Amino acid sequence: MATRLRIHDTCGVHNLHGMPGILAGIIGVIAAAVASESSYGPSLYEIFPSRAPVEGSVDLDRLHTVLPGLEAGAGYSGAQQALHQLYALLITLAIAIIGGIATGLVLRLKPFMVLKTEELYEDEKWWIMEEEEEEGHKGSVTIPMADNGAR
Repeated sequence: MATRLRIHDTCGVHNLHGMPGILAGIIGVIAAAVASESSYGPSLYEIFPSRAPVEGSVDLDRLHTVLPGLEAGAGYSGAQQALHQLYALLITLAIAIIGGIATGLVLRLKPFMVLKTEELYEDEKWWIMEEEEEEGHKGSVTIPMADNGAR
């Protein structure tokens, strides 16, 4: 990403949140497509409320005997639910990409360009840093090895 797109992901947000989120979205689409009442039972309609039968249907009346509080849904099939899950993933990606581009453009404005390129990864300019001791960090403990005569 850094060499081709000139994008610096210094905190690993893409790897930590982006890729797992996309993977979870794709798995959610697949799960919604294959979910059925035979595998989930009546709880399918609590997990995917839009898959609940429409108002006044015989199926809704049957489900009310098991789930009295179940509200009528749109009667979506598994494929329709999966398509809506996919739309949600694509809309989320569009918002993230547009937001990232907008943020990048704003940060390129002159008032935000306070650091030179060689200063970008230097914390000392903005943070109070503890001095490191020459041999290890402050608070580190060195445990001498016992000499038991074995060589």
